[in-house]
This record gives sequence, structure tokens and C-alpha cells, in this order.
Amino acid sequence: MKRPILLVTALLVVGTLLAPTVVLAAEDPRFETEVPEPTVSPGQTTQVAVEFTNTAEDIDDEVETATDVEVTMKEGDTPFAVRSGTHRLGTLADEQVKTDQFTIRVPQNIDPGTYHIPIQLEYVYDEDEEESTTVSAEVRVEDRAMFSVRNVEADLTVGETGSVTMTLENNGTENATDATVSLQSETDNVVFGSSPSTVAYVGEWHAGEQKEITVDARAPDTADAGTYSIATSVNYQDTDGYAQTSMPLTAGVTVQPEIDQFSLSDSTHSLRVGEEGTLSMTLTNDGAAVTDTVVELTSTGTNIHPLANEYAIGAMDAGESTAVSFPIEISESAEATPQQFSFSVSYEDSEGDDRVTDPLNVQADIEPDRDRFDVTPVNVTVRAGSSDTITVEVTNNGDSPVTDVNAKIFTNDPLSSGDDEAYIESLDPGETDEITFGVAAAGTANVKTYPLSLDFQYDSNGDSKLSKTYQVPIDVTEPESSGPSPYLLGGVIAVLLVIIGAVLYSRR
Repeated sequence: MKRPILLVTALLVVGTLLAPTVVLAAEDPRFETEVPEPTVSPGQTTQVAVEFTNTAEDIDDEVETATDVEVTMKEGDTPFAVRSGTHRLGTLADEQVKTDQFTIRVPQNIDPGTYHIPIQLEYVYDEDEEESTTVSAEVRVEDRAMFSVRNVEADLTVGETGSVTMTLENNGTENATDATVSLQSETDNVVFGSSPSTVAYVGEWHAGEQKEITVDARAPDTADAGTYSIATSVNYQDTDGYAQTSMPLTAGVTVQPEIDQFSLSDSTHSLRVGEEGTLSMTLTNDGAAVTDTVVELTSTGTNIHPLANEYAIGAMDAGESTAVSFPIEISESAEATPQQFSFSVSYEDSEGDDRVTDPLNVQADIEPDRDRFDVTPVNVTVRAGSSDTITVEVTNNGDSPVTDVNAKIFTNDPLSSGDDEAYIESLDPGETDEITFGVAAAGTANVKTYPLSLDFQYDSNGDSKLSKTYQVPIDVTEPESSGPSPYLLGGVIAVLLVIIGAVLYSRR
């Protein structure tokens, strides 16, 4: 029985050795992908590493070598934005692995889950066979808290303290605990107290919940009005107790121009060339209550001389108005034209800070010059060869009182005066008084009108001044009749005596 079994076995071995060898043909290239780190974060631009393998579906099979391999990541129907172009991988032999990097932008509001990003491959095999296929890279967005700025309101004005109110939302899928919101100003135009940053505590923050924070802020005196960015981030603990920081958020806050704390209105004046006058106006506090208010006249035109530059007021309530005035002298060389007067107001605000306003301007038309006095002749007649008292009326033609008015006349032949001065104690604006002088006319004076010069030295607002010279017309009239000549009268008397004597002698 053993001999037949051995024979069969030997025949089988020989048959096996003599049987022809069967070689299996390699399959066409086939590609698989793997993403070693598939997790991506919302709101970020990230690099995704993808491993490409040229491999057969059956582990025991082989694939052809692919050459000139090029890969292009597509957005497809995913929410991602692809920032990479076509990349060249070159040659991939059977089971060869090559890794390439792709840049994608992950939306902030993306839903958590798994996504497949399509990748198109183009390659050559069997030397001249061109082929194209599509694979995908699998990435994953995990459950997590995510934050966005929903609204910002700023109460900021240059030079004042205000606030910034911000509404944020946890639009992620996970709750956050022990949350704080950090704000960082990116400009010197907005500060938090004396610091460019501040932190507000929120605490527990559920997914889908909105939180509102308000922080004190200030736009310094040197700030410029405009809109400025505030960098914001949220620090929190996730559901596993790990500390996390959100992606940076940016919010815009607007700084309003400085509010005019004060305004000037209802200006009136008595400014005239060659005179002292007053510029008056109403100052109104258009802002909050202030103290130590002082109005200063800072700028005028040429030939204009303020007699006082400051007007102290003190405390002013919000909306309060008060009258202010400045005495001003306009020189005789000034021109009668519109002039601009600039004022500034210094004060202490409610926070104890010293502030000064921008210039406040007032326009005033300088009036042309005029005679300080009106002189009106009343009795100005003198007979030739005699003296008489002349009378004139003097009126204060200015807008302020004058005192110690000393009047003096000046004469030329044929007029003369031994009483050439007069005095008026005071004259209010528009007031009139009479003054008298003694004037004589020579006997040889012709009958006509002669000029007499008159000027005034007076005090106004504490200053001694000299008026212009006025001309007063003096009328010289005919002298009074003097009767027969004394010599003629004596002759007549002598003749009468001779006649009387002759008559008496003849009667004897």
C-alpha cells in the first residue's frame, strides 16, 4: 500500500515543478489620502497636510507607477475657501507616499462636523496614458465655544471720559465658563483709564447666548475725532476644564469731535476810531457745569488796544448765560473796518481737569472817528473897539462821561482875550453845558466874522486827553456912535460966549 501513495506524491511534486509560472498584471494607479492632523478651527486660515499614497485596493495587488502627478484642492460644496493653487508631486510608485500642504480659510460661523474637501489629481502612466481622478481630504471641526462681536456703542468725545459698550455672542456649540473679555486699544486716541487695555468679567457663557459688557474709556485732549479699532478676545474654560483663548476679534469705536463747551452771542459795541469803547457779549455754557471760568481776549486787529484782557466769571451751571464786556481803545490811526476779536475760555471741568476752549470769534464794525464835543455858538458878537462876553454850548458827543473839562480859547488880531479859560466839572454822554469867555475887538477891526480857536483838555476813563481844535465864529459889529467932537463943541461954546459978550457990551 505504501508504494502507490509514494508514486502519487512524487507525480504531484514533479507536476508542480514542471507547471508554467503565472505573472499577474499591475493595476492602474489608484490614490488614497490621509490627513494626519484633521482638526481645524473656525475663523482661522490654516495649513492642512495631506498624505497621498499610490496603492491598490487589494493589499496583495500592485499598481502602476504614476508620473507627472499634479494635485489641486477644490472648494466643491464645502464652506472652506481654498487659498492654494496646483501643486506638483512628481512620480508616485506603488505604495509610495508623498505629503503636500494646502491652505484653507475656515469660516467663523462653520458648523462642527466632518468635511471632505475634494482634490483633483492629474497624472500619466504606461508612459503616455493621461488620467484624472478626484480624491478628498477629510477634516473635522470640533464642538467648541466661538465668539463674535454683534454690536458696539461708544460714548466718546475728544477730551472727555465716556464708555464703550460691546455685545458679544457665543455662537459656538459648547458652553464656556469663567469667561473674560479683553479689550486692547490700537491707538492713543482711545484709552481705558490711563491704560491702552482693560478686562471685563463675564463668567458662565452658554452656547448661543449674548453678553453685554460696558467699560470706562476716554479720548484724551490730544485725540483726533474718527473711528478706531479695538482688538478683542475672550479667555475661558471649555467643558473639559482647559483654558482657551478665542481667535482675535476687532471692533470699531467712534470718537466724536470736541463739543464746544461755550458759545458767544448777542455782541454789541461802542468802538470808534480815536476813542475808548466797550465790546459786550453773552457767554453761554453749552456743556456740563464748570468752575473757575475766565474769558480771555486773545487776539485783535492792529491799532486796537484792549484796556483789560480777562473777565473772570467763576462757576457756571449747565445752560447758564452771563454778560461779559471788555473796554477797548481804538487808536486814531486805526481804520473804520470790520474787525475780528478772538476769545478763549479757560475753566475746570467736572473731573477737576483744567481746560481751554478753541478760539471763539466775534465780529465788530469799527465806526469812523467823530468829534468828542459838539460846540454851538450862542452869543458870539463883539463891537469893534469894545469887549464883550461870548457864550458857547458844549455837548459831550461820546459814549462815556468826561470830567475836569478845561476849555481854552486862542485869539489873533484884531481879537484878544483877557478871560480865555472856562471849566466844566463833568459831562455825561449827550449832556450839554454853557461856557463863557471875555473877548475884545480892536477899534480898527473891520466889521466881519473872525475865527476864534477853542480846544478842551479833559479826563476820560482815568486818562487825560486833549481834544481837536474847534473854530468858533466871532462877529465884529459897528462901534457905538460917539457924538460931536470935543474940539468942535469947545469952539461952538467959545463963539457963543463972544457973541453974548458983544451983545452985553453994546447995551451999555
